[in-house]
Amino acid sequence: MPKSKSETTPEEQANYLTTGLNLDKVLGDSIALLNARKVLYADAEETRLITAQVGQLEAEQTKAYAEILAFLAKGLTINPPGPTQVADMEARSKSLDGMIASSTTTTAILTLTAAALADWQKTHP
Repeated sequence: MPKSKSETTPEEQANYLTTGLNLDKVLGDSIALLNARKVLYADAEETRLITAQVGQLEAEQTKAYAEILAFLAKGLTINPPGPTQVADMEARSKSLDGMIASSTTTTAILTLTAAALADWQKTHP
């Protein structure tokens, strides 16, 4: 059920903000990994794909910031994430820590990032 900031508990607010901050880390790390891969290992076709995807991820990162700010300003209702969703986002964030551009494919990075974005979108009605 969608809730405004005034209708959420402190725990729900913390879960939302924690999920948002972990999404930001996933997006930032993914952008960095993709850019490193583009410079060091990608052929021309993969370079074009990465360039397009990085632009999309930067747009998603900006959108997530705007959603968090709108919630904090009491202008956005959310579906508060539960502990499982918070843990899933944290796990995705940590799994990127072990990835390095040389051994991780572009597809693997984008798949993990897409899952994180799908989880984030569940918090918005």
